[in-house]
Amino acid sequence: MGATCDDKATVWKIFGGYQFNPYLGFELGLSDMGDWPASVPGLGAATAKFRVFEMTLVGTYPLSKRFDVYGKAGVFMWDSDFEFPAGVGRGGCRWQ
Repeated sequence: MGATCDDKATVWKIFGGYQFNPYLGFELGLSDMGDWPASVPGLGAATAKFRVFEMTLVGTYPLSKRFDVYGKAGVFMWDSDFEFPAGVGRGGCRWQ
């Protein structure tokens, strides 16, 4: 029998941006993906936490008054922390 996970968590995201001119914009986002508890046979309860930060540059080309094409390029950074039962330890991953 494998690990069981609680698939319900409170997740939130705040996201916004600014259009500098008709051709260039910038977006920022911050997310908290919540705490995800799990039960691992032989080890007990464990918890994982995930957070995300993103920055995006947006290029826009207006084709008409009502139609634009756009492209995005940016950076996505995340952090995760894992808490295991006493005696097993802690862990985490980070990419930047």
